[in-house]
Amino acid sequence: MLPFLRYQPMAQVPFSHHHVIVSSRLSMVFYPSLIHFLWFSLYYYDRHFGRFLEFFFYHFLRTIFIRFLSFLLFYLSCIPFYFYFFFILLECDLCSILLLHLGRTQLYTEIFGHRVRLRVK
Repeated sequence: MLPFLRYQPMAQVPFSHHHVIVSSRLSMVFYPSLIHFLWFSLYYYDRHFGRFLEFFFYHFLRTIFIRFLSFLLFYLSCIPFYFYFFFILLECDLCSILLLHLGRTQLYTEIFGHRVRLRVK
């Protein structure tokens, strides 16, 4: 179990804080478009499964037809998550998120009644 902790960036965070941190981080990433969501999802699954997706796409999805089918399956699997993140987006303060990207400063936003500090590394 311990060797897989390096693929989980939030392993040291208390479990009760996960929904606050995840919602704040995802709301900063996912508001531009669905394509940004798909890109970040590929990065997320690649981190958590130890470069398995990179190996899989390189070795098994060489033809255009199989690549298109795999993209369709992945897109359909991400649709409910996208609506969940869109709901998070509605609960956030978009002005503070935009200022966070422009100013690179520590700002606060309110998500589901929680006061959350947003940071950019």
